Amino acid sequence: MNVTQLGKLCKGLRFVFRTRLTLPWSLRATMHRISRGHTPILVGPWLSEVGFELLYWIPFVRRLFHDYAITPERVIVVSRGGTLPWYCDVAKGYFEILDHVSPPEFAERNKQREQRTGGKRQLAVSDFDRHIVQLAAERLGLRRFDLVHPAWMYELFGAFWCGWMDVHRLMAMCEHQPITERLDRPKGLPFSGSYAAVKFYFSDCFPDTEANRRFVRQIITRVSRAMPVVLLNTGLQLDDHRDAGPDGPEMVFDASHLMKPANNLTVQTALVAHADVLFCTYGGFSYLGPLLGKPTFSFWSEPNFVSSHLQVAHEALNKRAKGRLVVMPTDSLDLLWEWHAKVHGHAA
Repeated sequence: MNVTQLGKLCKGLRFVFRTRLTLPWSLRATMHRISRGHTPILVGPWLSEVGFELLYWIPFVRRLFHDYAITPERVIVVSRGGTLPWYCDVAKGYFEILDHVSPPEFAERNKQREQRTGGKRQLAVSDFDRHIVQLAAERLGLRRFDLVHPAWMYELFGAFWCGWMDVHRLMAMCEHQPITERLDRPKGLPFSGSYAAVKFYFSDCFPDTEANRRFVRQIITRVSRAMPVVLLNTGLQLDDHRDAGPDGPEMVFDASHLMKPANNLTVQTALVAHADVLFCTYGGFSYLGPLLGKPTFSFWSEPNFVSSHLQVAHEALNKRAKGRLVVMPTDSLDLLWEWHAKVHGHAA
């Protein structure tokens, strides 16, 4: 074994030890210091995908702060789109990035960050991260503060995504809880009573094809015969996902005009919270429904997704949350409709 091979082996063993056996000593020392202080704690900035924020980041922060007795009064979340309701039990403060950085600038600088780092994951504190942290500190008048950055979570959980850590070890470093913030029903809906929330967007596992466009039309048309449908399309382009959804019949309401960049996720959260059911693309947004206690039917047409995320979603959302996440391929929908009609036919 040469020096290079020995170095790689030692690095691999150190990585396994730090992620499989215990929290890194440096992280524990930092949290011990923070727990003894009284300075505000900035959590973030979160610049990445909704799914990672809901499924990994927030549960990781919740568990970390629980273990070190960090009170919500000290915590200020730095995120985008109005996500404070997601952190309602861990933070009282919130800094909205899109109130201080325009959506086009956010998208461009985030794209530059991803190009420099080789992906969406915030594996280190980038120049864009530093810019936002400085903005938050200046606007909030913070002379001194502590920072809990997503790189901590990405460093730890990388072993799981590489297959070196089992799901139970990862779950031990998280605390998944339902979103309990009570949000008012958004004003502007042209009906009262129940409705279905629908959010389809194109992605690797749900590409922009004519077949998928027909699938979305079929879902919306079929569901709108039974109850009103509220489309959660935002019209914003903050990442590489594009909304999918046609102009529908009278029972279909496009809620995009109720949203602004700085509150679009707040509004979407409230709309899902007051819906009877959520239909959507399988991906990060599909985790929101179960966390709000809503049955969620999510679909894919190409199996281009990381199975480990689905494994965590099953453990966290189907076993622990009040809602239920159903994930199915698009070509199984006809079978579902046939079974539904058959059951109701026998009942009649």
